[in-house]
Amino acid sequence: MSKNKNVVAAIDNWNDFGEAALLGYSDAVLTMAMVETIERSNAKSCIGAIEDDKAGRAAQLIRDALSFRLHMFIVRAFIPVSRKDDLHLRAAIEFLERLPSLDDLGPSVDPERLQWAVSTFQGVQGSDRLERLKKMRDKRLAHMARYDERERPTYNDLFYLAKMTSGIWENLARGAAAMHLEVGTQVIAYRRSADRFWSKFDGVRFMIDDDEQFDLV
Repeated sequence: MSKNKNVVAAIDNWNDFGEAALLGYSDAVLTMAMVETIERSNAKSCIGAIEDDKAGRAAQLIRDALSFRLHMFIVRAFIPVSRKDDLHLRAAIEFLERLPSLDDLGPSVDPERLQWAVSTFQGVQGSDRLERLKKMRDKRLAHMARYDERERPTYNDLFYLAKMTSGIWENLARGAAAMHLEVGTQVIAYRRSADRFWSKFDGVRFMIDDDEQFDLV
């Protein structure tokens, strides 16, 4: 136990953990949906067509807005727990870290998924990629201050952390039996929607229409 008197234990029971895991799973789906939408807009066929239609400025605003929201989703997952009603990723991970063991939590619980989530979180939280995102959030997104552009994160940083953070949330939710569906199955509908949206510019369809439906959370 930390000796820091400012430490807050926001989640202290399994029900609250399950609530946080479900909220996080929803974030995971939306996070990967935003990645899919941005990446489809960056297809070579789409970029040229958008410029030809003189819609480049509006398209860039859409990309920037998605990138901003994606950036905030990722960074907020790793911020310190400071309030008793916090339900973000770190609050959920710290609850698991306080448990004596991740085994014997019940027949429906998958301790290997929970342990993977904890270990991956610990690896990501001190990474250079996340530090770059945090610094940009502090200097350019949540506030405005002098900022060294050489420290600006790349799309690779953003998308890599989006994938890792979504994976952590998915394993928490599925490991706790709060959700059983893979995030990937939920994202297919968003990927298809992004393809339809951006194909209005370039006339290219990368996905085939079908009647397959998914329950989105």
